[in-house]
Amino acid sequence: MAAYKIDNLSSPTPRRGGLLLPVIVVWSIGLLLAFAFLWVEGGLGNSFRGYYLLPWAVVAGLVVLSPSIYLFYKSRFDPFHPLVFAAWSYIFPAFIVGAVIISFHWVEPYYLAYIDDPEYNLPLSLVYVAIGFLGLMVGFGLPIGRYIAEKIEDRLPQWQWDPGHVWFGGILLLICGIGVNVIGFIQGIMGFQRVTEIGIFDGLLFFLLVLLSEGSILLWLAVFTVKHKSVAYFSVILLLISFIPLKMALMGSRSSLILSVFPIAYAFRYSGRRLGWRNTLIFGSLLSIAVCIGVVYGTSFRNIKGSEA
Repeated sequence: MAAYKIDNLSSPTPRRGGLLLPVIVVWSIGLLLAFAFLWVEGGLGNSFRGYYLLPWAVVAGLVVLSPSIYLFYKSRFDPFHPLVFAAWSYIFPAFIVGAVIISFHWVEPYYLAYIDDPEYNLPLSLVYVAIGFLGLMVGFGLPIGRYIAEKIEDRLPQWQWDPGHVWFGGILLLICGIGVNVIGFIQGIMGFQRVTEIGIFDGLLFFLLVLLSEGSILLWLAVFTVKHKSVAYFSVILLLISFIPLKMALMGSRSSLILSVFPIAYAFRYSGRRLGWRNTLIFGSLLSIAVCIGVVYGTSFRNIKGSEA
């Protein structure tokens, strides 16, 4: 229904000057690492003791953003490329921006008091983030995945489904995902409840939440690609839109609203429609509104809920 080819980070047709950016990035990381070493070992940061996280945040930030910079340089930047989406939707805001906020003391979370030797453990956590993302980049860039895919591609069925034929399957996946959410809420492992005992199937419940995402994306892709608008078309749109506040009300998560916008943007882009400046502005405004509403609602949810029972 919507073909999506994920290229790895290797360039099949090298061109003159193509090594300039990687050389600059490698030298920049090397200089930053040398500066970080002098900062720690040479006493360079004694007069800036409150900002000990900044050098490590810069190094980790360069590692996390390097795939985005590379793909932009190669004119292949895609906001839904797995390495780009992972960096911008979670890793960079959570760890890099979070480290900057802590360094400048804009927020003083209470749990910092429970961290032994934060001047050592917090920078170490950023080192682990950088190493982990480097491992993700290396694994994603290895040609073995593409080699296996090319070998088995001819043996797989070539299904070309009409968008109108996926309503039932998408709704079934959506219902299964909602059921997993409800079971997890009853079990006490979702909805910001305190887990007193880890059950043997708790990990499976978390994994099966992917059914909800699959159903949402499949239905939104069908919505944006269908040509003949029928009763089923408008019924599915009503179901998808009404499900957004329902999920938010049940889970009480700050991010549930903004995470509901991402599948819509993804389906819109890969349905073949042009994003354009106007649609980008609309989606950007929706994301900003979703963040504001989510923050207010998530805090209100916790305050009204009171305890974690």
